[in-house]
Amino acid sequence: TVAITSPAAGSFVTSANQTVFAVSGTCSKNTRDVVLSGDATKTVACYSGTWSTTVDFSGAADGTVTLHADHADAAGNVATRSTRTFTKDTVVPSTATITIAGGSHTNDSTPDLSLSSTGAAEMYVTNVAGCGSGGAWESYATSKAWTLGQTNGTATVYVKFRDSAGNETGCSNAAIIHDDVAPTLAFTTPGSPLNAGNAAAF
Repeated sequence: TVAITSPAAGSFVTSANQTVFAVSGTCSKNTRDVVLSGDATKTVACYSGTWSTTVDFSGAADGTVTLHADHADAAGNVATRSTRTFTKDTVVPSTATITIAGGSHTNDSTPDLSLSSTGAAEMYVTNVAGCGSGGAWESYATSKAWTLGQTNGTATVYVKFRDSAGNETGCSNAAIIHDDVAPTLAFTTPGSPLNAGNAAAF
């Protein structure tokens, strides 16, 4: 017997995993090969009743991709083929943009962000360059209130997006100058009192 047990049918093949898509299953004849075919091919040995490997779906078009598993014993008796289909989606969300408070200056330390990405399902906003930490994935929205990481100076906010398959954009950013220090004004001259002699040109 042979079966494909993981991942679940319909799981996404993405731009990140299409060349190393992990699959595994069960088999009954130890040391005998499990032969994978369909939109990807691979041969792997059965060991302790299981098999696992990675396959390359990069040559298949986006859409439904199919994988078959075949297995036979030394006498040539062939197991019933196991087949599983997955969904290939390698299109990364596009036109990722971010602006802060709609301008270049603000006195608000929690301004609104304007966000946009075609095809995005989630977004990751952070004050950390590279989008590797400091944020959390959340549902995509076109606006969000955000606390700046720096005040009274140049503050930069970073964002990346991903679709429902998990395809991620690069890390985009926008900068704004924050300034909430009020200007000062003081009279420094004249030092003499106002009188009849200087009233016309004080």
